[in-house]
Amino acid sequence: MSSYERYAETAAHYDRTRRAVGVEAVLGLLHRGQQAPAAMRLLEVGCGTGNYLAALEPHLGALVGLDLEPAMLERAAAKLDRALESGRLELRHGSALDLPWPEASFDAVLVNQVLHHLPGEADDPFAGWKRALAEIARVLRPGGVVVVGTTAHVQLERGYWYYRLLPEARARLAARYLDLDPLEALLADLGLTPLGRLVPTDAVLMGMAYFDPEGPFDPAWRAGDSFWALVTAAELETCLTTLTQRREAGTLQALVAELDRERPHVGQCVFLGARRA
Repeated sequence: MSSYERYAETAAHYDRTRRAVGVEAVLGLLHRGQQAPAAMRLLEVGCGTGNYLAALEPHLGALVGLDLEPAMLERAAAKLDRALESGRLELRHGSALDLPWPEASFDAVLVNQVLHHLPGEADDPFAGWKRALAEIARVLRPGGVVVVGTTAHVQLERGYWYYRLLPEARARLAARYLDLDPLEALLADLGLTPLGRLVPTDAVLMGMAYFDPEGPFDPAWRAGDSFWALVTAAELETCLTTLTQRREAGTLQALVAELDRERPHVGQCVFLGARRA
């Protein structure tokens, strides 16, 4: 489902570093809807390897996961085999830009760290966001809730220690993200009433692996963040040279601590909720 990451290749390593974080925030926003989560049928658009489906499954009535990458769906199916056998969970192959369901099919939709992967157009870099969110609004039932997991621009600037070593790539990534105010305005234009923003400042998308100062040297570690797909070979070489020099000087861990000092205050992700009238 990405216009720049090669998930067919990175799927094998994705779960090494990625976990479902902010699940409490997702559930909190679902509880602001008109229906209890236990009675909801939820669609996750861009479900990847199924980490969020697995975390949410005990709390929801029924779940459907959609992804465009077969390799990710294969891993999700292996992880969620019991839920699939029970009939409470379904996995589908398809695109966020053309959801294969009729109108008003779901009580809730989760789209988490997906929209920045969608392709834009020459005159509108956020055309993919608009089309996908319009599709989500279409398949939501009246009173249904959408939860959008994203990253604010301030979090891109201050929430990831290694982004600060690669400012050009960080700028490319930021250009793919709608910031929070325009995102909420877009949701409102689609007839979705904002329900609030939740920022789990203690949530780290890569778990403890994020703090590994040697991580950027390992391609499997880098597979946990699609940011690295936007880093040029020359930029990566410069970054690794800096880390090597700090390692040799015995100050690599201190560098990570310094670059990471603002993350606990801004977080790495934010969840926005909105309800269809």
